[in-house]
Amino acid sequence: MAFGTTKMIPMTDFDHDRRRRGSLAVELGFPKEMDTELPLLMALAMRGGKIHFATEGGWLEEVLANTFQLNRAARDYSDPDRFRSKRKNAWRNHIQFVRNRLANQDLIDRSIPGEWKLTESGWKRVRAILKLS
Repeated sequence: MAFGTTKMIPMTDFDHDRRRRGSLAVELGFPKEMDTELPLLMALAMRGGKIHFATEGGWLEEVLANTFQLNRAARDYSDPDRFRSKRKNAWRNHIQFVRNRLANQDLIDRSIPGEWKLTESGWKRVRAILKLS
């Protein structure tokens, strides 16, 4: 094989998930980001469609952790080499990545820093979920 060329190696679903989410999330038993999207949207809807993450982020973390039955060790895990802030733990970081995914899908408005607000598309998704229930 010539220098600079790469060989494509097929990845299994598990390999792809580990690569995308990182081995830490897998080890801690976090749900896939995709599986966290709908519960996050529903939690925002429970609060009227909007939260200020600095003051209500802890509530959101607990609601989602309870939804996925995460143990206390997984909820509180923090690695000082990976997360600079004392309050920045792996579960919070995971939820913030999910929020970014939803913002990229135009389901959460990210125009105001610190505010997590459902867009009209986000509300449509929530209503569709409720209609199926």
